[in-house]
Amino acid sequence: MPVTIKNRLNQPVLINVKGKNPLHLLARGIAEVSEKDLESSQLKTLISRGDVSIRTAEKPKGAEGKPKARKSE
Repeated sequence: MPVTIKNRLNQPVLINVKGKNPLHLLARGIAEVSEKDLESSQLKTLISRGDVSIRTAEKPKGAEGKPKARKSE
């Protein structure tokens, strides 16, 4: 299942992923990676320093259910 990561820096980051081409993440960019890619030592270091964050795909509260009715003018 893909995981979304975000570059929190104002500069691009090149992440070496085992067995693949390097992942080029633009400044403040977002990319999807596999769970296996999260095992990369370089990516683990960037996450622990706070330079890259893992984004969850959860819906915000209130996003489920019926849509709210709009007021007519």
